[in-house]
Amino acid sequence: MPPASRQLNLAVAAICVGLYLLAAMFYHMGGALIGQLDNAEKIHQGAPTAFLVVHPGMYWLISALASLTHARITTAASIVGSLHFAATFAALVWLLRRLTGPLQTLPLLTCALALLFMGSICIPFLPTRYFDAHGFNRTAALLRNFTHIGVVPYMYAFLACLSLMLPRLLSGASISGKTYALAALLLAVSAIVKPSFAIAYLPALLAYLCLARKKLPPLSLLLALSPTVAIIIGEYIAGETGSVSGGPAMTYVVDPFAVWLQNNENIPIAFIAANALALYMLAVRPKQLSPLTCIAWLNLAIALVPYIALRETNEGADRNFEWSYLDAKMILMVCSAADWLLWCKTPGGGIHLPALTPKQKTGAFLLAWHGISGIIVFFAVHWHRAGH
Repeated sequence: MPPASRQLNLAVAAICVGLYLLAAMFYHMGGALIGQLDNAEKIHQGAPTAFLVVHPGMYWLISALASLTHARITTAASIVGSLHFAATFAALVWLLRRLTGPLQTLPLLTCALALLFMGSICIPFLPTRYFDAHGFNRTAALLRNFTHIGVVPYMYAFLACLSLMLPRLLSGASISGKTYALAALLLAVSAIVKPSFAIAYLPALLAYLCLARKKLPPLSLLLALSPTVAIIIGEYIAGETGSVSGGPAMTYVVDPFAVWLQNNENIPIAFIAANALALYMLAVRPKQLSPLTCIAWLNLAIALVPYIALRETNEGADRNFEWSYLDAKMILMVCSAADWLLWCKTPGGGIHLPALTPKQKTGAFLLAWHGISGIIVFFAVHWHRAGH
């Protein structure tokens, strides 16, 4: 292994350990951070049909760990959640390396950390009600929602795998069965954990391929995606209709912008603040956007449709469509940051800030603003929830 790769791997491992300890500290300090564990408790106790709860992946892991270690459900949950939080950073590094090519360790890790904590930019003197409750800082929701913290590393890992496949899919070249199998596994696991990513991203991916290739996607890809489609349909039957869970069926009403307006008072400001870097890259370099960034924009548009148009009428479930929009914003931000890195990096893989053009420096400023805003709000939110 080259020394540079060994150095990067050691740095990533060290940061992952630190992130695991950070998340575990917040879980330990504030029990209120650990929510939605009723399903894990039911599975652990062997309740009838509990194994078939909607998006059960994290609950299965928590219950299995509690059974193996004889730990409390809350302890097992903090371990599983902290591990997935750390794994998200490792998946981000892998994805950025795939999207940017050779990049020096410092800019790669700095950008990955900024993207891990990234949220809406904080605009001074504007109250927080103008921003998305989750979009203001998406990590504010991470440590208290196990299904979402669980889906993110699988989501980023799938995108890294897709970046390997996409050039071949567009050119019509063959793809190995192992690559298809890995992509299918990562996507299926993400849907078991939480279908919010796959349910919007799959239509975006297929639509992009149809437009770019001017023909239907290859049958081999459709076969690789079919297990995930089956999982999503099964989860809908199991949970949304109430046929397995025994609960009430989910019902929907057309109520434009009602859910979004619950989160903030000014939708344009919220959208710009949440996607400032992506909007900037779209404005200054529209022809240089990577294929994955184009798919990310399609994904955002598809995720926005149900979020804007529909509202679930069941108590506590009226914001469920927001999760696909949240995932879409995260993906778009990562892809836009990768486009900025490609734009600015030197032949040696470094980022020399003094040599950047004014437009490039504006992108750096927005990336840093997103990251710093997210870090501040992350610690403020979780410190407050821990009772301090």
